[in-house]
Amino acid sequence: MPHSSIVDFLIEREGKGLADEDWLQLVILRQQSLMEAVDARILGQTKLGDVSHKGSWHGWTNLAAGLTQVSSEMPNGLEARGVYTFYEGSYESTRLPQNLLIYGFDRKGQWIKAIVSFWVSGFELKDKVAVITYTNPAQLCEEYKSLTPEKMFKAFGEVGNAHVQRREQLLLSARTMQQGMIMEDHLLQRLLIRTRSRA
Repeated sequence: MPHSSIVDFLIEREGKGLADEDWLQLVILRQQSLMEAVDARILGQTKLGDVSHKGSWHGWTNLAAGLTQVSSEMPNGLEARGVYTFYEGSYESTRLPQNLLIYGFDRKGQWIKAIVSFWVSGFELKDKVAVITYTNPAQLCEEYKSLTPEKMFKAFGEVGNAHVQRREQLLLSARTMQQGMIMEDHLLQRLLIRTRSRA
């Protein structure tokens, strides 16, 4: 199991520190762990076009919203399901045009990046374009110097944790519904008993 592999990897390097190459290996191990969770239907997948990014306060809640043009190396482009994250470090409030990075991997394990470009004019965003290409963790870190393998590893941990929190909320809602139905059934049963006893 990848979780065990990560634990073994860290135990082996205890006291030695972690170089970038080690962090890249940890990123791959975490990817494998999340892929197993996806295959077991433990972890849900997100459409690439549904991933949120900066600019949502202007009404663009996700990658697909407001797009005027899409270029993709992938046949399914924005519809590609997988595990993705928005890199906060790619946002610079003073830069024009904005070039935001969304990255991750699809259900087959292929690494993908989407570069989202747009202009800001006052409170209006315009000319939003997305370029979707294949990539890999080492290439991403080379292109984005501030995106270290350590940040990437932790980002996918946050994706997994966020999914668990959503599942826990759904479970809580389901239990509330269940408790309501149990009470309804109890009241109905009591009503039926009293009604029949009077007959």
